[in-house]
Amino acid sequence: MTRRDSLQCIHEPFGDAFYYGPERLGSRYENDEQTRVSSGFSNSTFKTVLDGLDRESAEVRYALPSAASFDARPCSPVHEPTRSPSLFSFA
Repeated sequence: MTRRDSLQCIHEPFGDAFYYGPERLGSRYENDEQTRVSSGFSNSTFKTVLDGLDRESAEVRYALPSAASFDARPCSPVHEPTRSPSLFSFA
């Protein structure tokens, strides 16, 4: 991770949509709208995160999102496995 000219690590990029956004799958802030709004990510969807990754990866040779797959689908028995609405256009 010392090649900042060609390598960028994006730490848990989907966490914003997972915890704070309108498609949130995490229940941590489910009943705490004030925290979601004050986070600055209350409008983040999985699609807006992907769009941001596209923009950021255009600036460097490699972009490595960490823990990306864990936040894209619910891992709780409370939620049915499903695709987030903003990702329906992706195969």
